[in-house]
Amino acid sequence: MKLPQLEKKPEIKSCHNTTWTDDYSWIHQPNILEVLKDSSKLLPEVRKYLEDENDFFF
Repeated sequence: MKLPQLEKKPEIKSCHNTTWTDDYSWIHQPNILEVLKDSSKLLPEVRKYLEDENDFFF
């Protein structure tokens, strides 16, 4: 079994006159409090990654 990898989706960020590329910002969910209460609201891609990672390590 191969180690699961999150897909990189580059996004340019900037703050305080500094700019950088964040390849994984897409996994952050604005509705995180809802997700914590109801895991069915987790992004399907993130859920798949987490399940694959659990399968790999456990």
